[in-house]
Amino acid sequence: VIMASYPVAITERWEYLPALLLVMILMPLIYWCILRALFHQQKLHAAEQQTQLLMMQSTMLQQRIEQIARADQEIAIQRHDLRHRFHTLGVMLEKGIIDEAKDYINAANELLADTAVKRWCADPVLDAVFSAYFRQAEVHSIRIEADIDIPTDLPIDTTELSTVFANALENAVHAVNQLPVEQRVIRCKCIHHPQLMFRVSNPYKGEIVFDEFGRPISTGDSHGFGTRSIAAYCEKHGAECEYRAKDGWFTMQIVQPIWTQ
Repeated sequence: VIMASYPVAITERWEYLPALLLVMILMPLIYWCILRALFHQQKLHAAEQQTQLLMMQSTMLQQRIEQIARADQEIAIQRHDLRHRFHTLGVMLEKGIIDEAKDYINAANELLADTAVKRWCADPVLDAVFSAYFRQAEVHSIRIEADIDIPTDLPIDTTELSTVFANALENAVHAVNQLPVEQRVIRCKCIHHPQLMFRVSNPYKGEIVFDEFGRPISTGDSHGFGTRSIAAYCEKHGAECEYRAKDGWFTMQIVQPIWTQ
């Protein structure tokens, strides 16, 4: 516009017309290059997030595999010692020392219980996520109250869904870890019918402020990446996410239609 009107109209200085036409041609090309660079940067960012997701899942699965391998090894040892224990128990019963035999059986049951591996759901990726964060919670003396019902034939991409669970549980562990030990508890509930519903509740201290979209505003060292990741998943898959803070409890709930009528 400036070239066409300043210092006088272009019609009074035709010698500048080629330059004006060249600028009019170059400007769309420049904007096209800028947009192309931005789209490329967006793809790189998405690829980086996907890589981080795969690395996280790989780490969690590896930890779960190692945990199961240790349990298998302990079970093998217990199986090897089972013959000796039966023999000892038989001797105790022959001698009529019933109370000691009962104590021996209870001790053996405790040893077997220590080898048990808790499975939270059938899907290996989701099970690894739950196992990793629940184990992290136990390290921080956080009590877990979990009721998880996820079938093996969940008709959605559990790889993407695992990021939602991971972000929600990570935020809960971080919030509860700031409370006294006796107040540390996380309640987790998940059902799959008639819709997929996932809810995480935990007590908190301080004040939670929500933005215009109803999402909690991050404070301190947190940058809100988890809530943004959850929001992106919900937008992509048509899920609804609700955050509530009431009576000292913070609750995140996601509802996603997954079954066709």
